[in-house]
Amino acid sequence: MILVVLSVVVIALLIAVLAIFFYALSRQLNRIADNLDDSLHSVKEIDRQAKVIGPGVTRLNRTGEELASAVSLLIEGAERLVAAKSATPEPSQHVGYMDLETPEPVPQYAHPADGAVGVGYLDT
Repeated sequence: MILVVLSVVVIALLIAVLAIFFYALSRQLNRIADNLDDSLHSVKEIDRQAKVIGPGVTRLNRTGEELASAVSLLIEGAERLVAAKSATPEPSQHVGYMDLETPEPVPQYAHPADGAVGVGYLDT
């Protein structure tokens, strides 16, 4: 008789644990379903907003391709211009960056400590 009562108690506990487990599982699945529903609405909204951008992106890509094909023509034109400029240099024109103008002389200041003449404040 005791075994029958213990068996019934164990079966009742098993059913109670399974009921609690399935309740918690259903709550989690409902929460996941709600999150997926929110995600679906977000994706639909993104899709609706992105449809407006599509034709503009196509036009930008076409313009980019035209510009990319024009770059080679611009490079060729620049090379011809440089070749023409370097073939006939003007007599007053110089090539080096130091040949542009003569720099102004640097003022000489007396060092206050020993009277030595220097250029910068760190000169000794």
